Amino acid sequence: MDQSPPKTVRRRETTNGVIAVILIALILLVAGFAFWSTSRMLDTLQWVDRTREVRLELERATVQIVDAETAERGFLLTGKADFLETFEPSLQAAHASLERLRTLTTDNPEQVKHLDHLQPLLEQRITRLRDQIKARESGGPDAAVGMVGGSEGRQLMQQVREEIRQMGDVEEILLAKQSEATRWASRTTLTAVVLGSAAMVVLMLVSVITTRRELRARKTSTQLQQAARDYAESIVDTVREPLVVLDRDMRIERANRAYYGTFGSNPEETEHHLLVEVGSGQWNGPELGKLLQEALKFDKRFDDLEWEYQHADGSHRTMLLNGCKLSRPESQSEAVLLAMEDITVRKKAEQELRTSEERYRTIVDSVTGYAIFMLDPDGKVANWSRGAERIKGYKSTEIIGRHFSRFYPAEDVAAGKPERELTEAREKGRVEDEGWRVRKDGTRFFANAIISAVRDANGQLKGFVKLVRDVTERHRIEQMHVHFRALFDSLPGLYVVLTPDFGIVAVSDAFLKATMTEREGLLGHKFFDVFPDNPNDPNATGETNLRASLNRVLKSHRSETMAIQKYDIRRPDGTFEERYWSPVNSPVLGADRRIEYLIHRVEDVTDFVKQKREAGQNVEIKNRLDNMEAEVFRSSQRVQAANNQLRAANSELEAFSYSVSHDLRAPLRHIDGFADLLGNHAGSTLDDKGKRYLKTISDSAKRMGALIDDLLVFSRIGRAEMKRTNVNLNALVDEVIQELRIETSARNVVWKRQELPAADADPALLRQVLVNLLANAVKYTRPKDPAVIEVGYVKKGDEDALYVRDNGVGFDMTYVGKLFGVFQRLHRAEEFEGTGIGLANVQRIIVRHGGRVWAESQLGEGATFYFTLPIASGSNLSIAEPVTSSHDSQS
Repeated sequence: MDQSPPKTVRRRETTNGVIAVILIALILLVAGFAFWSTSRMLDTLQWVDRTREVRLELERATVQIVDAETAERGFLLTGKADFLETFEPSLQAAHASLERLRTLTTDNPEQVKHLDHLQPLLEQRITRLRDQIKARESGGPDAAVGMVGGSEGRQLMQQVREEIRQMGDVEEILLAKQSEATRWASRTTLTAVVLGSAAMVVLMLVSVITTRRELRARKTSTQLQQAARDYAESIVDTVREPLVVLDRDMRIERANRAYYGTFGSNPEETEHHLLVEVGSGQWNGPELGKLLQEALKFDKRFDDLEWEYQHADGSHRTMLLNGCKLSRPESQSEAVLLAMEDITVRKKAEQELRTSEERYRTIVDSVTGYAIFMLDPDGKVANWSRGAERIKGYKSTEIIGRHFSRFYPAEDVAAGKPERELTEAREKGRVEDEGWRVRKDGTRFFANAIISAVRDANGQLKGFVKLVRDVTERHRIEQMHVHFRALFDSLPGLYVVLTPDFGIVAVSDAFLKATMTEREGLLGHKFFDVFPDNPNDPNATGETNLRASLNRVLKSHRSETMAIQKYDIRRPDGTFEERYWSPVNSPVLGADRRIEYLIHRVEDVTDFVKQKREAGQNVEIKNRLDNMEAEVFRSSQRVQAANNQLRAANSELEAFSYSVSHDLRAPLRHIDGFADLLGNHAGSTLDDKGKRYLKTISDSAKRMGALIDDLLVFSRIGRAEMKRTNVNLNALVDEVIQELRIETSARNVVWKRQELPAADADPALLRQVLVNLLANAVKYTRPKDPAVIEVGYVKKGDEDALYVRDNGVGFDMTYVGKLFGVFQRLHRAEEFEGTGIGLANVQRIIVRHGGRVWAESQLGEGATFYFTLPIASGSNLSIAEPVTSSHDSQS
């Protein structure tokens, strides 16, 4: 059976193909003419733009020349240099305009020729203007007037204007030619488009007639499409979000199952009803109606419109609405798809989150004693609180977005402390630190700071919370306690400090030696627990008498001197040794006049009592001993008065230190700050001498501040508590050298260090010794290349000494006696900076350790500083060759 298509079908297909080919050819032809015409029009527009740009540059060049002439005439008439401020900029702008004109007219020989005529004319005019200015500057107004009166300048300017006019005329002629060509192209294109369109209409009519014969075949296709549409609607019913299709009249054509389930309605109540009629009119709102109409008419979709809806069960829901236009070519109709999402739960969660954030913000802002703020993962300030503003001095608009390292002193930033704390918080979740911080005004305060990492549910770092508390006063008090403790422990007398319940909080070295005890075994214990009466002496009353005296002091708030007491001391082996004491008990009152501490001071008079006992009936010796006992009693009273004076002196010393630290530095900061402000305000009006005076004021204020700081350090070193331990000198020297590498990174410095023994010393104080000596070596080797600095260990006579040697400028040994004095310097400040206190600090620290320090040098050949220290037990080290480290310039 023949399955080929009928001849009529094949013929109809051939006809449709021919018509299609002809239509395509006509469309391409019309499009080609349109493209050609458009290209010509674009070329013309480019010529118009270029002509306008050329004319604009011509006008701009003319204006700049006129501006220069105006500035020149103003100067000639008045002699004021202010008029010349715009002279050179105007000439430069005129030259720039000529260069741009040359670029724009490169393809036009006629214009290039005009430019070649214009440029030398302009140069002659500019030269004449400059000559007139020089004449005015050197010869005064009369000389300038003589030059201005000539006609040569006017003639030059007329020639310049004539050349500019001719160039403008050339551009206008070119533009007219291009415009005429474009009009011809447009007429040609219009004719082609009309003819082509007529042909296309005829062909389309033929196509329509042919197409009608195919309508019956399309019926089957329509049925298939309906089946496909039914299939698509079944898919829509599976979507969990409510969907509604609206026709042009905003009637509901179709709603999916999710819609009926969400709103508790049925198709009879919904479909073919206006949207504003369903749901008790809750969809009747001007905003929603407007958006639906815009979506239908202008194909303008809308997203995320929140809509409040009351459900039939009385609950309120928040719906998120999205709408877009639906085009249905098969039915030649348009509709709107309205999609809905129930966001009630999400909305409630967001509201609770906002409420929580507002509550958090209120709480944080109400806390003014702490600086609480957020950092982003890079360490930049993300938000700010009132407490932070109060403590640090920055307003939120000044600090948000800035890196938090600006709160740290410069030395901490250089050492990488801010980034190190962020890294630790990032890795451990939290870091706490106490140290100096800097306010906006440059003042420092001692802070307790906590940085905590903030992460989301997935563990991703979102930032950091930082909490800062100003503990400057607490730190000052703690330092005072440290100084007091160090002073107290080193007193030659026998002292014990007790709490009102007789707990031991401090004890002098002399008391420990006299009682054969260790400080660790006393501190924190009750006095009568560690010093009980001798259980082997039934007549012992020392504990009872001392307890009674202390209770009387607690009651009366007055000192009490006791008679000589027999109070035996327990030896380390547990046996008791007979002892006699002369005690004095004194109260220490707080600000509220309550007793905070009791000071129990004694003198060991055991030998005196034994001598008195051995004297027996010898009246002369007995009288002499009685007089000695009375003298001891009077001496104890004098010592008690001296102690009161010592406490007052210490208080005055602390007050003086506080005054120096705060009261004296404040006016220095003002001097330096206002000098900078004056320099910024009046810098342009000051001559070199005035600027030099201002710099001298500022530098002197800074130097005075450094002197005060160094003087405070010097005074505190003598009072600081010594905490001796076994110090690894190799590690300590390497640490100090590493810090100094930052300063010497641009220099060629060779570091050498021998293997050093361990030392019995205070590590903090010893570190200060090494910092001072090595920093001096770095400073005084500055003119040397390479600079060689060596730290070693040597035997000097019968002493083992450490040394720091350099190949720097050295000093004259004639003045070695001045080397370790306060404020003594052997070099001018212009050569090497410094305050003259560093070596005094070194000597004071070494002497406190029981050592000595001295120096040897030859002018121009370098210097060696020696110092001795107690070497830790078990540290037996022979003298070794120094190990050379890498150059700073290469590290």
